Amino acid sequence: MVGVGLCLRSLHNLRDVDLGLSARNLAAVVMDLRFNGLSEAQGQNFYTKLRQSTSQLYGVQSYSLAVEFPLIDDAWSTDEVHIAGASGALQQHDRVPFNVVDANYFATLGIPLLAGRTFDSSDTKDGPEAALINHKMAETYWSGSNPIGKQVRLGDGNRVITVVGVVGDGKYNTLDEPARPVIYYALSQHYQPALMLILRTRDNPRLWVQPLSQMIRGLGIRPDAPPFTLGDVMDFTLLVPRLTLGVIVGLGALALMLAILGLYGTIFYSVNDRRKEIGIRIALGAQPLHLLTLFLRQTAIISGVGVSVGLLLGIAATTVFRSQFYGIYSIELRVLMPVALAMMLISAATAYAVARPRIKMSPMEAVRHV
Repeated sequence: MVGVGLCLRSLHNLRDVDLGLSARNLAAVVMDLRFNGLSEAQGQNFYTKLRQSTSQLYGVQSYSLAVEFPLIDDAWSTDEVHIAGASGALQQHDRVPFNVVDANYFATLGIPLLAGRTFDSSDTKDGPEAALINHKMAETYWSGSNPIGKQVRLGDGNRVITVVGVVGDGKYNTLDEPARPVIYYALSQHYQPALMLILRTRDNPRLWVQPLSQMIRGLGIRPDAPPFTLGDVMDFTLLVPRLTLGVIVGLGALALMLAILGLYGTIFYSVNDRRKEIGIRIALGAQPLHLLTLFLRQTAIISGVGVSVGLLLGIAATTVFRSQFYGIYSIELRVLMPVALAMMLISAATAYAVARPRIKMSPMEAVRHV
């Protein structure tokens, strides 16, 4: 039962995790122009038509083109960065995940701009290469200083980017990942044949799945997969935790049933073994409440010992398997206390169900057992 509670808490924490964006009404579709035989020039022309068609799609509040979508890919592509003057020699040569996005990406997904600017019309293919970084990267490499205007060398050092803005951190691959550095490159400076069209809709994004697919096909492109929503991505991301919860609930229910049957059998045997004592007590005028208190007190002592041992084992199990859960403390009182209380109440209810027929006997019937 502690395992069930831990799974529920972990799943609740994952569902409530801050994604670093506005999760409301987001839909997306994946396209790869290479599979459709388009060259770079044709691809650029297609993206222009795609933006025009999307802007005319009813109910679309904003849209963006990007290579990656949060939580849909287990591992983003990375670039090796060389940062002069970074805090710590080991941090001067790291591999940092990146995403290629257009100027509308941050507004569409609701990612806050913390400093500087986002991409604009000045970020052309022939101009200096601009990049945005997340807050974690700014804190990692330029802690205590302003990263705007800083230059970063990539790969062999021949490619140089200039930081023009800092945006908020988020969840990129998994819900339980720690904060980590991320770089955003401008789509206007890096043509990408494989992209996602991301929409923020006015209402339930599921209503735009079919129109979005029809619009893409109307432009002569076959999507790699049906359009999806952020809700679909969240459901898939939480699939394993939900399956785990289902298995643990099944095992917990079986264990609880066995515990109740065992407790019922033990108390039933104890009550039957004391029929003579019960008969004498009733014949001498003992009230049902007094007899019920007697059995409940004895059951509470036994159950209290069992629950105490169970709490200690639950704490030990939580400590051992803590890494398998998200947002769980070594001593999770929000799980342990309700489980302990529930076990005590179940024990009391079982004791009452067993003892009730005996303590309700009339004095004449009780005499026969003396």
